[in-house]
Amino acid sequence: MNLEIKGLFKRNDIILIVLIVLTSIFLFVAMVIKQEDGGIVVLKVGGETYKDFPLLEDMTYTMEFEDGRYNTIVIKDGYVEISDASCPDQICVNHRKIQKSGETIVCLPNQLVIEIKGSSQSDLDAIVN
Repeated sequence: MNLEIKGLFKRNDIILIVLIVLTSIFLFVAMVIKQEDGGIVVLKVGGETYKDFPLLEDMTYTMEFEDGRYNTIVIKDGYVEISDASCPDQICVNHRKIQKSGETIVCLPNQLVIEIKGSSQSDLDAIVN
């Protein structure tokens, strides 16, 4: 049986299979390292950065505006959510928790955007060869 399998694959086929497997392992390890790397939770008001917090540090922060509006942001177990808000529609409160770089929660009435950014400050989304 070993001879039949050996006859099916040529040297270049085996090299290609090994390269595909090694690339897959490398990409998987890179994704795991990136997820464990943590990130930064950035609060923006009116498009301007207001404050940022580490994603891996559990905390609750209530952002209060001068006119009485507010948003309560909860960071727990590497996830971010808005637990309470003064806005009438409560879309931001009902939004699912976020955890990955690039994900956002928006409270439009309060002009608040919560975005997760990777801890490394890179402007690259991907590298293509």
